[in-house]
Amino acid sequence: MIPRTHEQASFWNQGMRAAPIVIVLAITAMTTQALVAQQNVTHELPLSAENIHWGFYDASLEPVVTIRSGDRVYFENLLARGLDRLRLAGISERRFLPSMLNVEEQETVRVGSHPLNGPVYVEGAEVGDVLEVRLIDIGFLADYGVSGFLPGGGTLPMDFPSAALRAFEID
Repeated sequence: MIPRTHEQASFWNQGMRAAPIVIVLAITAMTTQALVAQQNVTHELPLSAENIHWGFYDASLEPVVTIRSGDRVYFENLLARGLDRLRLAGISERRFLPSMLNVEEQETVRVGSHPLNGPVYVEGAEVGDVLEVRLIDIGFLADYGVSGFLPGGGTLPMDFPSAALRAFEID
């Protein structure tokens, strides 16, 4: 056995103390690389006839986008009952966005009253899973809106025997 000098022993001891730090740094670097590789993506689903179906959810519909858990999706949508509701409320067609007109012209099969953007497929999701959805922000496509109700509908159907429709400006 070769006797160690004080310098050699000191170097060995310091090296062994530094080893955990080096290992932690290496693991951190690998973890950071893995996280960078799995960064969340923001997907955009603009208001278009390709992304809109009318009035129902159905598992047989082909997804318009596939996402991973943690990704964000920016949706643009059209109001219930489409542009007829805006016309009835007195909004000039000059103010309609081209995307709104495109959906109205191309999306002619309408079951129900609500245009829906999607569906969205979530990688790894299985039947019976509960999906968490967070609304980060709600914005407006146009600087106007409309509100209305029909007799016998809505949350208080017996309290409002007549229909009402009102346009409003958003500032």
